[in-house]
Amino acid sequence: FQGPRQSRVSFLNMASFGANDESDMIEVIMEALSEIPLVATTAPSGDKSEGESAIGSERAAAAAPQAHAEVEAAADAATTVAAAANAEAMVAMGVLTEAVTAAKQLAQTVAQYKGGEPVAAAATPPNLATMVGLVSRCSYDLRRMAEVGAAEGHDVTDEETKRMVAYSEVRYCLLQVMTLLANSDSRILAMMEAGLAKVIVDDVIVCPSTNFDLIGIRVGCELLRNLCIPARTTSPQLLSAGAMSALVTAATSKCRDQNGAAAAAAGCRLLLERASPRTPAAVAFAECFNQVLAMDVAKAHPFVRVELARAAALATPSIVHLALCEAGVEASAGTSGNGVAAVTAADNGKAAEPISTDAAAAENGAGAAGEAAGREEEAGLALGQSLGSKAGVEFMGFLLASDHASLHTEAVLALIALRRAAGAIYEEAGALPDGGLTDPLELDALITDTLLLTDRLEQLKSATEGPRSPTLGWLDGKNLLPWSSLVKNYL
Repeated sequence: FQGPRQSRVSFLNMASFGANDESDMIEVIMEALSEIPLVATTAPSGDKSEGESAIGSERAAAAAPQAHAEVEAAADAATTVAAAANAEAMVAMGVLTEAVTAAKQLAQTVAQYKGGEPVAAAATPPNLATMVGLVSRCSYDLRRMAEVGAAEGHDVTDEETKRMVAYSEVRYCLLQVMTLLANSDSRILAMMEAGLAKVIVDDVIVCPSTNFDLIGIRVGCELLRNLCIPARTTSPQLLSAGAMSALVTAATSKCRDQNGAAAAAAGCRLLLERASPRTPAAVAFAECFNQVLAMDVAKAHPFVRVELARAAALATPSIVHLALCEAGVEASAGTSGNGVAAVTAADNGKAAEPISTDAAAAENGAGAAGEAAGREEEAGLALGQSLGSKAGVEFMGFLLASDHASLHTEAVLALIALRRAAGAIYEEAGALPDGGLTDPLELDALITDTLLLTDRLEQLKSATEGPRSPTLGWLDGKNLLPWSSLVKNYL
């Protein structure tokens, strides 16, 4: 086996590949990758651990069985390799070497030709399915190798170290390629059909093998952030895969690289901002908001803090409405859309453009919305214990410390919603499950180390120069924006 494999590695290393053009080059690379049996040397491919498949490509194969036939065949052959004698172990290392070479060349080619035929050749559904499957198989093998080593109680050998490094390099290169390819809605949807949402959450961000793989989790967060951009269509699958919790964990603790944390935080905000309906994403964010409050903001990059504060502000009106529905104060609005743009346009004297309602998107979100509708009590608890607490108000109030009126608008909309939940009309209906809320303007909340939220609002309201959000007037006394309008435009 060594002769042909060595020839293929040399072939992949050739500058021209002996190919007629770059598209042929991509085809040669993908052919090599699709034949690589990446399995742990001691774990049978049929052994599955919770959250990860024994052969990760099975997820992609479920979505594209014909395109993934070659990968399944390679996986079957891999079982024989995994159970072979020590002499065959060197063959496995040769296969990994070939995989690293092919994956690096693929990443280099896609990065060099940011459009055109080479990129189109790499982004075909069969190739995307192959890449998704290989990422999952790399993560599975890394985890199984670590588990076997821990169970046997022996130190990692040089051979195992080389193999782990090779798996990590292949995974990183393929994630990088898919991040570059995820630059249009059509390609992102093709990746989602190949099972990428579940793979990127379970086999990259949540996977223990990325605890010390800084570049692996960084590029994984960047890819997941890109998947959140068309969230109107992708949010049901992303939320079902646990993307919100994974992004919050990565942004607040797991990513020690600030670039990765920034990508994860931006993904949280995009998933909330662009999901339609927004309520399921808001509930998912509220459930893990305590992780955000536990974050050491002194060590976090300001961009990470701002993006998470925006996510909290975007989630708050939906959570308030859900809690008030449970308390019997309001009926479900049954609306969707992004009200920040509509409300801001109206305040500037412009006619707000009607919120478009895409029938397909509404159908996609129906299941997730129905699931969220049964969680009103949890929404009330999240509202009182985190989003509506002094710590939560202070975290969102950080947006008002900026000089950007659009951030002021998001923060003020959240404050209006919280004041509504603490207002007189709410008191008539009883208390939330946690006993009710305090007016956020009466919490003596600080938005910086020394600046009170209320003082900052007065500064912005009386400012004669610089940005001034038109929504600040809504906070005067009980002169609130009619709640029905807020629900209609914002949820």
